[in-house]
Order: sequence, then C-alpha cells, then structure tokens
Amino acid sequence: MDVLEASLGKILEGSNQYVIPLYQRPYSWQTRNWLKLWEDITDLAEARRTQPSASHFTGTLVLEASTVTAGLTQFVVVDGQQRLTTLSLLLAALISAWGSAGNELAAKRIREQYLVNTFAEPPDAFYRLRPANFDERVYRDVVDGRNPHSGGSKIDNAYTFFLRKLQKLPESGPTLKEIEDATLSGLKFVAITAKSEDNVYRIFESINNTGIGLTQADLVRNLLFMRLGSQGAKIYDSLWLPLVAELNPMDVETVFWIDAQWRDPDTRKLDVYEAQKKHISSLRDDELVPYIENVVHIATALRQLRGLAAIEHAELQRRVGRFSQLRIPGALVLATRILYLLGSGKAPRDQSIGAFAVLESYLVRRSIMALPVNSIGRICAAAAFDLNDDTEKTLHGRLSTGRRQYVTDREIVAAIKESPLYVRGRRGSLKCILQWLLERDQNRDTVNFDPMSIEHVLPQKLSPEAAAEFDLTLEPEEDRESVHEALVHTLGNLTLTNYNSELSNSPFSIKRKEKLKDTSVISNHQIAAETQWGPDEIRARSSKLAAAAVAEWQGPDESLLERDTSSIFDQIGEVVETVGPGHWTTYGDIAKTVGTVGQVVGMALAHDDAPDGAWRVLRAGGLISPEFRWPEKSPHRGHSCQKVLENEGVSFLNTRADPAQRLTPEDLRERLGESEEENESQEFRDGESV
Repeated sequence: MDVLEASLGKILEGSNQYVIPLYQRPYSWQTRNWLKLWEDITDLAEARRTQPSASHFTGTLVLEASTVTAGLTQFVVVDGQQRLTTLSLLLAALISAWGSAGNELAAKRIREQYLVNTFAEPPDAFYRLRPANFDERVYRDVVDGRNPHSGGSKIDNAYTFFLRKLQKLPESGPTLKEIEDATLSGLKFVAITAKSEDNVYRIFESINNTGIGLTQADLVRNLLFMRLGSQGAKIYDSLWLPLVAELNPMDVETVFWIDAQWRDPDTRKLDVYEAQKKHISSLRDDELVPYIENVVHIATALRQLRGLAAIEHAELQRRVGRFSQLRIPGALVLATRILYLLGSGKAPRDQSIGAFAVLESYLVRRSIMALPVNSIGRICAAAAFDLNDDTEKTLHGRLSTGRRQYVTDREIVAAIKESPLYVRGRRGSLKCILQWLLERDQNRDTVNFDPMSIEHVLPQKLSPEAAAEFDLTLEPEEDRESVHEALVHTLGNLTLTNYNSELSNSPFSIKRKEKLKDTSVISNHQIAAETQWGPDEIRARSSKLAAAAVAEWQGPDESLLERDTSSIFDQIGEVVETVGPGHWTTYGDIAKTVGTVGQVVGMALAHDDAPDGAWRVLRAGGLISPEFRWPEKSPHRGHSCQKVLENEGVSFLNTRADPAQRLTPEDLRERLGESEEENESQEFRDGESV
C-alpha cells in the first residue's frame, strides 16, 4: 500500500474521482460535527496569518484504486467519506460566497479545479466526488448551484450551514480567501491507497473497529458488500434496504446478533462483528445472497415483535403483544426464533401460538418468583439454538429440562400467597400479570387497563382511620405492624384502578364505597362486596389468584426437572453466612436472593444443622420469630436471641431490630459478588415493547 500525507487540495485536484460505495452509510454528520470542523478551519486561518505553513491534521483516508483510464483515475473511498463529503460541501459554499462577492473567477477556479472534471468522459466522471445512495442527487444539485431536492439527505443542511457561516464572517475574523487557503492547503490527510495485493478491508477494519464511528452492523454490512462486488448495487436495493427498513441502527445490530446466537448460543452482543466475520469468511460467494436473505427473515420477525410489521392472526397477535408487554430482557432471541420459523414456513401457526404461550408461562412464573433475569438470555439462546418444527412441545420440554428454573405449581402458589410481589419483582411485569389475571373475571366485558395503576387495597401506610379499621380484623395476639408488613405487598392485596391518587391511604370503608364500586373491573366489585379487609380476606383473594395463575400459565413437565433440595439449602446457608455480626435480614430477603419462598428458608433454618448465623434472620419488621430455637450444639443455648444480637452490635427498640442495620436482597447479592445484569441493555427501547 502507498501512504502519503497530502492537503485537501492535492487530493481533489487532477484527474481523480472519488466514489463512495453502496456499503457505506449515507451522509450523517450533524451540526456539532460541522461546527467543530468550522472552528478548526477558522482557528487555522487565523494561525496562518503569522505562520503561513501552519496545518491541521484532519484524519485518514483509506482508498482503493478502482479503474484507471487515460483521462481519469477512480478511487473507492473505504474510509473518510464523511470528512471528504463535508469539505466538498464547504468548497461548494465557498463558490456561492465568492459569487455573491462578485468574484466569479475565484468561484470558477474552485469549481473546476476541485469539484468537477470539466472535460471528463463518460458523464458519470464529471463530479470529482460521487456520494452513494440518495445523497448523490442532492450533492450534484448543490455543486451545480441548483435548488436541492433533499429527500431526507443531510447534504443540503451541511451546505446551508457553511454558506451561512461564510456570509456572516466577522470583520475582525478570517476573510474568504483565508478560509479557502486554510481549507485547501492547511488541512492535511494521511491518504492510504491499497494496492491489488493489499487487504483493503483489513486496513479499514483496523481503523474503524474501535468503537469510534461505526456500529458492528455497519462493519458487517461493509464486509458483505465488499465481498459482493459488482452485485452490490442490486443486492443493496433488493435485500439490504428491506432488511434495515424501520429499524434503528441498534436493532440492525440485534438482528445480526440473533443470527449469530442461533449458530452459537454463547455469542455475546459485544462480539457480533467478530462472530459474523468468521461466518461470512467461511461462505462461498454463491452463499452470500442466501445468507442475507435469511437475515432479512430475522429482521421481519423482529419488526413484528416491535409492532412495526403486521401479524394477521388475532390470537398470535395477542400472544406476541403480551410477550412484548412483559418487557423481560433475554427472551428476545427465542421470541424472534418462533416468528422466524412461522414466517419461513418451517412451523405451523398453531404451534407458534402454543410456543408463545409456553414462553409466557415460563417468564411469568419466574417473574412472580422474582428470580434474577441474568440467566434468561443464556437459557433462551440455548432453546432457540435447536428449535425447529413442533415448536410448542419442543420448547416446553427444553425449558423444563434440567435446572432452568421453570417454576412449579406448588412454588407459584406459595409465592402468590406469601411473597411481597409488589416490592420483589419488576413493577411493569407485575402490572401485566395482575391485569391478565383480572381479565379472567371480565368474561366478555372488555376494559382498558392501560391507564390504570396498581392499587393497594390495604394501604401501604396506615392512616389512623385505616389502622383502626385494620385492628378490628386482627386476632388479639397479632401485631398490627408485623401482619401489615407480611400482607400489604402480596398479590391478594393488589388490584388495578384509575383512582390511585384519589384512594391513596384511605381506609377500606372509604375505598369500597367511593371508588371500588365505581369501576368496570369486576374483581374490584368483588373486593367492594367485602364488609372488611384484613388478613382473612387478603389470604382468600391470594388463594383465588394463585389458582387462576396455575390455570392461566402452564407449569413445567416436572418429570424433566432436576430439583435438589439440598442445593437450595446450601444456597440459603451461603447467604446466611454473609450477614455477619451487627446486621440482620429477613426470611423474605433471603428467599428473594436465592429464588425461593419464605417457607423454604424457614425449613432450612429450623434444624440442628442450620447454618452459622441463623439467629440473624428475623421476621418482617425486625421481630424475632416466636418459633426460633437454638440448635442442640449451639454455644448460645440458654441465652435470648435478642441479647445475642445486641452483644453483636444490633440495636433494638423494644423488640424490633434497627431497620438501618437490615441487609436487603441487593446488599446480600453484593456480598455474594452477584448482580442482576440485564444482558441486553438495548433490547428494550423507551416507549415501545420488547
């Protein structure tokens, strides 16, 4: 390859033409880029007043010699198209400015020496720069002094920006001539021209695969179209444009990531380009078009999930919509696979509907249990890897097999009855789950749940009036604060209304009369029919909702599950041992940390082999469980649990441990060195599903 430092003027003059290939993205510089370039040029122009040889390094041009004739040498611009296009537009603006200043000679000189080949043949060789795609027509209009028809191109905006700057040059600033000289003589490039034996793409890749300007999808596209050669223009129109239609750049990258994961489920999103480069290099030339056609099918499936492409069948649309509403990261690769198989004719529609029902059941059950999401991506990628025909049965079996944490009926019932779902899981997913359960009671009466929000029937904070009513529902030995904390965030105490702000912390007697009856939600009518709202009513409703959840969302094939109770006990023990002196936690906090329910934690701590530190696990509200007993061999036998904790540094107010010393599930995970990473941070976008 040849490497040469040259000014912009030296690059553009002579019998050269620079062609921007189709695989390059359209012109995309914006105001901040233009302003930075303008400031660099004006600073350089002023510096050259005292230092005429001053220059400014503008970057690298990577060129590939294309054709050489007697009158023209054509180069393909592999890298540097944005800068070369922008500076050509600045020169076009200089032509207009010189014309307005009455210096037609200067205008003609710039045009014929740097922007056009006046006597070139054929006509396509007339312009020294040939942008790609829809930018070319606008660029030619600008260079020829015609009113541009932009059609969405930023070319016209860039030209107008520079023209306005040139028309408003301050009297104390650089002149038109100084701007021209600084641009043509002071801006320096390193021009790398690849010879026939050079790997021009390797040069391009080494410059751009650093996260500076191009996405991984851009790099994949460039590699593909460099391989396609003369087929590029046709393939760009027939396949590439349909692939990227309506998808933003990150979505296009996601398409290639999904394709890579279907070959290797362990492919990370950061490694999309490397995985695709390896795969594309293994393809024969005649396999490139089928490869792109397949990626187009994936893009179509993704558009359907995004709501950008129609799904004609009503039930399939409903299932896809519900999946989108859940907004759970990690499952996109599997949902896309289901729609891809349907769209490719490889799976029947009823199987696709059933597969979405299975996926929804799996995700909802995990969400109710508040299981961490960081394993979903790996599980769903593995399931998508070998999902072909018979999608519903195959997927149900795959998700049930091994330790993929497909939650059982027994576990889901216990979680709904006992767990504080409102504070444990994702609030958006919880609203969807609650809505779908309430819809089961609606029969044919449709309700718009979209504007509704989650309402606690028993208020989160008890006003004096609400506390007095709640006391009437308790047994004499029951502690109001403990019972309230144990029940207030359970599913049985939650509903959906349009009156969250109005209801606020009102007592039940007010809520049932004023708002819960004035609603089209049948479940709220049922709540309003109760004369009081206490532990019995909340637990009864939780049981009803638990039964509805089991009926709505199919459980796993339990014969395929690998359950090891001792494994859960070991995890609980590991968490308990991280608590340490001077701190305490609750049964519910540990249950959330390991992905189980409070009953299981209680079982793990209620035997002689309980892990060290079990006395630091308290009931909700910091109360010591009345059932707590020291193990036979404990050195603390004969002492009160509260006294032992106080000696370790835990403060008590009467019988309640200091809440400031409580370790939350987030604290416990941090001590374990774990975190709930969402491995697809760009998978969900603001204001849309999936």
